[in-house]
Amino acid sequence: GIIVVYSAVYRKFTENELSLLSGIGNYIQLAINNIQIYSELNEQAQTDALTGLYNRRGFVSIAYPRFQKAIQAGSEVSLLLVDIDDFKLVNDHYGHPAGDHVLKAIAGLLRSSTRSSDLAARYGGDEFVVLLPNCSEARAREIVQRIRSGISELSLPPEIPELSDFRIKLSIGLATARSSKAITIDQLLTLADQNMYTQKSRRITSPF
Repeated sequence: GIIVVYSAVYRKFTENELSLLSGIGNYIQLAINNIQIYSELNEQAQTDALTGLYNRRGFVSIAYPRFQKAIQAGSEVSLLLVDIDDFKLVNDHYGHPAGDHVLKAIAGLLRSSTRSSDLAARYGGDEFVVLLPNCSEARAREIVQRIRSGISELSLPPEIPELSDFRIKLSIGLATARSSKAITIDQLLTLADQNMYTQKSRRITSPF
């Protein structure tokens, strides 16, 4: 914040005027500090501490209006639901610290595989969601392929050498909303969820 004060006489202010300005400045500084604290707390409440992505609450607060805006503008919007196959086995076999490393690796992969305009979030324990505004189904499939190609390049922590035996596999559900067809983001999430579990049910995984 900046306060600019002019005097009829160059830099001529009374003690009372200076005291008043100092009090106003302190009040404004306090208000700005409160705003910053609120903003930081609000960001923390919307961010997943482990992965640094938005959490479910953050995704809902940001994705819903962004989705509506894109649809009203006549754009296509795609959505991905990403689930780590057999993730429970990682926690059971290697321990939760190893599972945390896998979650962070997937979060990093989603960041590097999507556009700056996309919104990635940790939606649940081992489930992620990515909103792709202004993105056709064909373009979304390219992003899915980029994610799958990046799995083989993920680096897992050397301090847990046993993880080298674990092959990360993802089930990814894709759904696309078009402005010509009325659909809500909740319905889009449901479609992506159905597609994800259809894909998961067809896959036989052998992580060990």
